[in-house]
Amino acid sequence: MAYEPIKQLSFGVGLDAQYLRFDYDQVDTTGATTANDATNKNILSDWSFGWNSGILWNVNDNTRIGFSYRSHMNHHATGDSKYMSTRGRAKLHINLPPSTIFSIDHAFNNKFSMMGTATYTRWQSMGTLNITGAVGPTGSNNINITQKLRNSW
Repeated sequence: MAYEPIKQLSFGVGLDAQYLRFDYDQVDTTGATTANDATNKNILSDWSFGWNSGILWNVNDNTRIGFSYRSHMNHHATGDSKYMSTRGRAKLHINLPPSTIFSIDHAFNNKFSMMGTATYTRWQSMGTLNITGAVGPTGSNNINITQKLRNSW
């Protein structure tokens, strides 16, 4: 949805739908050879919904400046966990980060224009990934995957 209160300025908002599929395999090496190795397989999925918004300013006929924001997406994924012949139901909560975008577009003439964009993403908000209910050699357990992500431009 968009609204243009004056000719040079418009605002927009929208809804986002996102599908997540998370595959995580882990090998259990219990012996001196690979003959005894077993794999823990986890396939989890989820739909999540968020929103986005933006402002577009037509500075003049040749230059436009935009600013937009995309919200974070909280996924509560569930799915199958398998270790050898044992099966279970695993869960994962993952918070995908928000992004902020600033851009400028300038048309030098009717055949040539340039656009620059800067995007900031808050990756640190993801934290540690915790898979609960994953089956393994000792039964149902939790898998913690430490993320060492930094926010980025």
